[in-house]
Amino acid sequence: MSIGLINGRSGEALLLFLSADEKNKHKGQELLNTISEEVSTSTDYSFETGITGFGWLIAFLHQEKLIDIDSDDILEDFDDQIYKLTLQELSDQNTNIGTLLGLIDYHTIRHRNKNFNEQYFRKFLHQECINLIVEKLNTFIGYYISKKELTQAQIENSCKILLKFSYLSNYINNKIISDQLPDQLFYKIHTKQSTAS
Repeated sequence: MSIGLINGRSGEALLLFLSADEKNKHKGQELLNTISEEVSTSTDYSFETGITGFGWLIAFLHQEKLIDIDSDDILEDFDDQIYKLTLQELSDQNTNIGTLLGLIDYHTIRHRNKNFNEQYFRKFLHQECINLIVEKLNTFIGYYISKKELTQAQIENSCKILLKFSYLSNYINNKIISDQLPDQLFYKIHTKQSTAS
């Protein structure tokens, strides 16, 4: 089984940690330790099945105070690898929207993590990655808005992006999101009403 969050053992560990039963939390810690040993040999960096999802889990458990760690220290190597992966994905002309959404989830939770001796350049790195991914996702929205008809997949992708932008607006100060999200939502609703008439 994979180590990722959505389709892997990191998701199982998350459920165990969120359980009210202390035995389950102990099992979650054991599973976390097992995954930690295997992560160094993994070549899958996806959120759903790989390292990015596992890194998100560690950051989330730290944020929710379910584990007591310095996430900047523990996730330093993850941050470096996921930063490189982010830049690769952003330069790829055939970028997968799901991959970008997984990367933005990782960078968002890492940006929100608080540590005693915070490394501010890490926060800057995550903020810049978020901004670059938002910019790339916004080009998809612009493309979708310019089309007269959308496929089912394009509608789903545009909804996923707008939902992610809406979520991010609670935590991240980004000009694209704050300036364009209301317009994009209005356009989608207005277009839907026009075609229904």
